[in-house]
Amino acid sequence: MKKLRKFLAMILSAALIVGTINVKAYAKENDDLNSLISNITLGNTVILEGDKYESGPEEYRYRFDPSSLEIELSTGEVFKNDGPYGSIWDVQEQFRHAMIDKYPEVNFSFVCEDIYGDKTDLDVGEYNVNYYVYADDEIIATGQYSFEIVENDIEAVRLEDKTLVEGKTQERWDDKLDQSYNVYDVSPSGVTIETSSHGIYSGNFYDTIDEFQKDYGLTSVSRDVYDDYQSVDQSLGLGDYYFHVLFAGQSYEYSASIINNPITSIQISDKVYLEGEYETRDEYFVNDESVKYDWYAYNTWPEYIKVTAGNVTYEGNYDEVSDKIKKDYPYMDTGFWNDDGNQEVDKLWGAGQHTVKFKFLELEGTYEIVIKANPIDHIVVQDFEILEGNTRTEKEYWDNDERIELDWERYNVEPEKIDVYLKDDTVISGNVWDVRDRLEDIYKLKFDTGFDDDQTPTNIWEAGTEHAVRLFMGPVSCGYKVKILESPIANVVVNDKTIIEGDVHKEYEYWVDGERYEYEWEKYNVDPGEIIVTLKDGTQITGNAWDLGQQLSDQFGLKFDVYTNDDQTPSNIWEAGKTYPVTLKFGSVSCNYSVSIIKSPLKNVTILGDVYMLDDDYEVITEYNGDKEITYKKYNYWPDEIEVELVNAVNGKSKISGRTDDVIDELASIYECDRRDISAYTIDGQADGESFEMGENTVSFKILGKSAEFKVVIIKNIIDKLTVGDGYCDIKDKTVLYSYFDKDEKEVFEQFDGYFVMPEKAKIFYTDNTSFEGNLQEVYDDLIAKYNITNGFLHINNSVVTNQRPDNSWDKAGSYDAVFYFGNFVCPFNIIIYDGIQPDAFMIISSPIDTTAFEGDYANFSVEAQGENISYQWMLSKDGGKNWTNSSATGSKSKTVKVLAKESNSGYLYKCVVKSGNETLETDPVILIVDSNIASSVSSYETCAGDTVKFKVKLNSPNNASYQWQISKDNGKSWKDSGSTGNKTNVLQITTRFDLDGAKYRCKITKNGYTIISDAGVLIINPKITSEPGSASAYYGETATFKVVARGTNLKYQWQVSGDNGKNWSNSGSTGNKTSTLKVIAKSTNNGKKFRCVITDGVNMMTSQTVTITSKNNIISQPISKTAKSGAKAIFTVKANGSKLSYQWQISKDNGKTWKNSGSTGNKTATLTVKAETRLNGTKYRCVVTNGTVKINSNVAILTVK
Repeated sequence: MKKLRKFLAMILSAALIVGTINVKAYAKENDDLNSLISNITLGNTVILEGDKYESGPEEYRYRFDPSSLEIELSTGEVFKNDGPYGSIWDVQEQFRHAMIDKYPEVNFSFVCEDIYGDKTDLDVGEYNVNYYVYADDEIIATGQYSFEIVENDIEAVRLEDKTLVEGKTQERWDDKLDQSYNVYDVSPSGVTIETSSHGIYSGNFYDTIDEFQKDYGLTSVSRDVYDDYQSVDQSLGLGDYYFHVLFAGQSYEYSASIINNPITSIQISDKVYLEGEYETRDEYFVNDESVKYDWYAYNTWPEYIKVTAGNVTYEGNYDEVSDKIKKDYPYMDTGFWNDDGNQEVDKLWGAGQHTVKFKFLELEGTYEIVIKANPIDHIVVQDFEILEGNTRTEKEYWDNDERIELDWERYNVEPEKIDVYLKDDTVISGNVWDVRDRLEDIYKLKFDTGFDDDQTPTNIWEAGTEHAVRLFMGPVSCGYKVKILESPIANVVVNDKTIIEGDVHKEYEYWVDGERYEYEWEKYNVDPGEIIVTLKDGTQITGNAWDLGQQLSDQFGLKFDVYTNDDQTPSNIWEAGKTYPVTLKFGSVSCNYSVSIIKSPLKNVTILGDVYMLDDDYEVITEYNGDKEITYKKYNYWPDEIEVELVNAVNGKSKISGRTDDVIDELASIYECDRRDISAYTIDGQADGESFEMGENTVSFKILGKSAEFKVVIIKNIIDKLTVGDGYCDIKDKTVLYSYFDKDEKEVFEQFDGYFVMPEKAKIFYTDNTSFEGNLQEVYDDLIAKYNITNGFLHINNSVVTNQRPDNSWDKAGSYDAVFYFGNFVCPFNIIIYDGIQPDAFMIISSPIDTTAFEGDYANFSVEAQGENISYQWMLSKDGGKNWTNSSATGSKSKTVKVLAKESNSGYLYKCVVKSGNETLETDPVILIVDSNIASSVSSYETCAGDTVKFKVKLNSPNNASYQWQISKDNGKSWKDSGSTGNKTNVLQITTRFDLDGAKYRCKITKNGYTIISDAGVLIINPKITSEPGSASAYYGETATFKVVARGTNLKYQWQVSGDNGKNWSNSGSTGNKTSTLKVIAKSTNNGKKFRCVITDGVNMMTSQTVTITSKNNIISQPISKTAKSGAKAIFTVKANGSKLSYQWQISKDNGKTWKNSGSTGNKTATLTVKAETRLNGTKYRCVVTNGTVKINSNVAILTVK
């Protein structure tokens, strides 16, 4: 038996599909060992072709150990791989360790058969492997499993280099030295594996290889990084390193770099809880072992993190910061660790400050968890009833902390009022969210608030049922009951709606699948217009959906929820030309209708002036970002005037301008829609703690999708104090009020009839110790004048607050308390409601009217007023009513003002300020239109010298007018008085002369001290040369043209020529010598001659300027001499310019004394070809070039024959 043991040991070696084996006992001498093992389960092994290990020097073999091992004893005890990463060696060690006490002397070993045998390698295929368990030399169990080698079809492997941050290490254990040390994980950051059968694998190194292994059905595949240079005695520093990975039997190289940590600092904001706002945990850890147990602890996960990397700062919650850092530094590990403040089981933190240690981005630090005492003692909520069907659509629900996406209907269980009793015996009452906000304002803490009930998609509450609900606010809760009542509504009818493109409003959030996202975007208001509601008793009511909801709520004592649903989101903005479905939820009834978006009627919008605001005219806004309180100043403003340009003109108007609200009203009227359907709003940066700065701030105004920028200018407040007088109103003059303030000073938006009255008088005191008193408009105007605002509008928020409410309407004449708010000034005053005539009436009886007058006349404006001690002051505005000044015209302090009409004051506005004691009234502005007094313009004349002409001027209103004619000889640059006949009348008489040609005449008219200048007439004297001839050049035989242009009648022309540079002249005989155009044939003989034209009309004579003819030789390239061998060809060439060219080559054999025409080839062309002969040696050649009638001889060329 010992020999068998040794033989098997030689052929077996320690080396996965699962198989089981039969236990066979070979031990004959020990029955206990024979029955020790009842069953063994072995895992089959599948490995990739070539995936071998180094078994010896330059020797590589496959590992064919079983992939798993499970040993079951006859006692029932089992030893097996523990988890996916357990090994067969762990099972063997477990078994040996368990056997020590019972069989201390026995040596247990595990051996598998060496399937190589005499082979040096194994082929692709499946092999059966025998497996043996030994007790000393005896086999006590055996079995078999399969080992399969599958084909390797890997075509390429690429490893991704890795970047590591200094200090990002992990612990490694050295078994030999029995100690740990820190190492960098230098495995590749990623891998790409290209295969022929399974395509390409790419991604994280280990995950990708796991995926590859799974697809190929492998039980293992090598992936080891070897020789990483790290040990107890050796570590890696900053720098670049090269490593190798043994994958599937092949070695691949890549690099890893260790760099400095780019993160320089981390700050985590402290976290604040109310005492009792802990969470329930169901386990804790002892020595890394999980223990199941319910206990309480505070959540220490950070809410706000600020990370600095060089000059860049990342801040926000953990996910936001992590995502940003991952984007800029993809190699950074953004895992977050903290010690949970070392919270312990059954030792709950009390009020106070608790330190939490953290490690993030390889930096360590601490932050604080602050537990504050809970101020709430208890909460009281009254039971209430909800109308059947008054539900909202939910997009999800939670089942045992699992979120499930599903559309279902849920009742809103928020009570309208709760009472929160505090530990200091005070009570805060109101709706849930107002109470929560007030608590957060008071204690500067976050009070998490929510509700709990049993509504689920499978448990929809029915009419007639009652249900328990619990409200949570901070750590305190309160139970109450909700009863569902039957709905009285039978059905609802809604008409389809049309909306103008761009008629949107701003939203600051949106919901996706039940999740709320903060985001600023624009949305169409799909609220229906008029709806028809039919009740179950047959009653029908018609009106606005929300008004009807309130009406039914009042009638039945129940809340009728009214809202709309549509598919608008920031990524689904509705487009013009399309129709979209909308659902109106009205109490228990849903009704579908459609909304059509039509193209915007606006082309663009312009803001007519910037807005000025006082620096203290703001409201204080308090918001929270998590537990962080944000307080900032918000300025409320509105552009005063705008102009909109329409795409298509309406009633002949392509533009609408004026006060912003008036323009919006006119647009609503034109397009027959509700004013509220004309979307208009401003866009600025006032949010999240940001406010306007002193000086200019750029903002945008948007209306119907069109926007324009303007400036909001914050200026220093120079008002020290403001007082106001009483306001008056006739009892019959009620108007619609849209809101009121309840007893808790909260604004409630509800329409009712009441009085809107402003103070009639006010007195403003400035910081420079000056003051001004008048009506509100006058005070406002004085303030504008103080600031000298000329390019915009001063916007001061103002309002009147009274105790008027729907249940407290002023129905009797009398005096009522009111408060006038003007910027940050609060001014109490009385509103006097009178019946009939206003006490101590002071009034204007008749007002001035618009007036038209001629220049130089007077325009009269008149006013009639009644009252005591009346005084008048006429005022004028030169800028359309923006600014006003006292008029200095005659009668400016009387009933009638006399204004001299001038071109410069046409369009001026006039008004009269009428005073009686301390009271002041103003007439509406009227306009002065000034028309031209000149009825007909001064005519121009074209005549001959010596004629007589008359310049005339006619006035519409000639009374009291004086005249003075003026003349200008420099085209109107300067003028002087004329001395001609009639120079001081309306008719001027002139005897014409040549020197007056081009002179201008105008009349200066004076009327009532005002000067009127007429248009100018021009005097034209004939004859006159209007265009002189110019010099000309031409080639011999071509025509040179000279042209003169003259003005006059019966004109005659005579061209003259001079051959001595203008000393003597004779009439030219060239073509056109007696017309305005002379044509001269260019010759060498007339080169440089001068020409001029003499023009006469029978009385007067004019001579043009002198011009010159330049005659040019036609030949531009002369023939040159040639040398040729006897019998060869000699070629002579000439080049010439001209429109009628002809050529004749000539030959001279007597040295140029005589010439005759050549008979050689080309003798009548520009190129002559001559056959060289000895007899022609020294012969001369020339070309006679003819252009029209002119002949030109070329230079002579000589032929030399060799």
